[in-house]
Amino acid sequence: MINININTQTLDYYQDNVLQKSYSISSSINGVGEVEGSFCTPTGRFKISEKIGDNVELGTVFIARIPTGEIYSKQLFNEQTDKDWILTRILWLDGVEKHNKNTHERYIYIHGAHLMNL
Repeated sequence: MINININTQTLDYYQDNVLQKSYSISSSINGVGEVEGSFCTPTGRFKISEKIGDNVELGTVFIARIPTGEIYSKQLFNEQTDKDWILTRILWLDGVEKHNKNTHERYIYIHGAHLMNL
């Protein structure tokens, strides 16, 4: 089983309970928390429920987990500067601890963002 652990600054990726890699993350401007509708980043341990975008081009734009057919570019960004960009891959998370069991229903994802080097 693949597990991930999210705290306020990193995402730690484990396979068979062995740490494989740590990533710096950008979490919600609203901070951390598990309350539905709070737009907060949940913390704790998760499993990956669904992988979306396995075979799409780097920079593919998603809306509602569906590729739009657009590829992110600086020009596209300049046309839509207020957009919450979801790019390339989506990992839909499912909380495995009591405090974060509502994660899947809250549509909590790890996804590519426009601030990444594409």
